[in-house]
Amino acid sequence: MKTLPNDGVSADIENLDSLNDEALARLAQNGSSDAEHTLVVRFMPLVRIKARPYFLIGADHSDLVQEGSIGLFSAIRDYDCEKHTSFRTYAEVCIGNNIIAAIKRATRKKHFPLNSYISLDKPVFCGNYFTVTEVTWGCAPLYQYRKPSTSMVSPTFRLAAYRAVRPQAMQGI
Repeated sequence: MKTLPNDGVSADIENLDSLNDEALARLAQNGSSDAEHTLVVRFMPLVRIKARPYFLIGADHSDLVQEGSIGLFSAIRDYDCEKHTSFRTYAEVCIGNNIIAAIKRATRKKHFPLNSYISLDKPVFCGNYFTVTEVTWGCAPLYQYRKPSTSMVSPTFRLAAYRAVRPQAMQGI
């Protein structure tokens, strides 16, 4: 029998599955990793169900499940049994709120410039693969297209490379 200090809840480690959610939450708050693991296993189907109707551009379904899992862990940490609500209800609210908060964070326009950048090391196809830096600064080997003695990149080649990298910027040209 394992008794945790100052909580009044004692539990046999093998019988954690028979405890209710509120008792497991109290055990987990007092440091029982077994009780926390039991709650996570018990509530992971709920996390998946809560994440199912949502979609996040640029993310997988598993990312939303992970955000819901973070909400579950915060529910385990912050649950107060003296508020007269069931742990399941509190966990559902925490999981749903965390998923919605993650979607709101991801769809904010604040980070749009950072999220829509184009890497200078991204390969660009202009007859052969080069990076944007090589094409822009004229460092790309052009022996496939021109005589080896010519080291300058033609304006047509630069325009083709720029169109390949930034098609939306070339609509007015």
